[in-house]
Amino acid sequence: MIWITDATYIKDYILLISFSNGVRKIADLQNELDEGVFIPLKDKAYFKRFHISANKAEWENGADFAPEFLYTFPEYGAEKQLTRQYLFSALGRAIICRPRWTSVCCDTETGDFRCIFHALT
Repeated sequence: MIWITDATYIKDYILLISFSNGVRKIADLQNELDEGVFIPLKDKAYFKRFHISANKAEWENGADFAPEFLYTFPEYGAEKQLTRQYLFSALGRAIICRPRWTSVCCDTETGDFRCIFHALT
């Protein structure tokens, strides 16, 4: 069984999900928000306020997405190299990457130096 180890809001209704087996997925949940408990998630400010609880991406109103469902989204990581242009597009803001430390990037909006994606070309 796989579980979610981390999740990061990217933009719009997109989350970067990290799993226990090292795989990272980009989950665009825009098309999943049209019914019932998911409708409030259309408010982007509310969508951003998720947390990982009991191995699910969950919101205060009880809406959640199971890891098995999130694992069905496209994979990004070591198997698929990401370009700086894609990263800029995904984050919607500028980044600065250290030349030899391609996995250590600075988000110029937050100043955060953590690894945003493992591989950049």
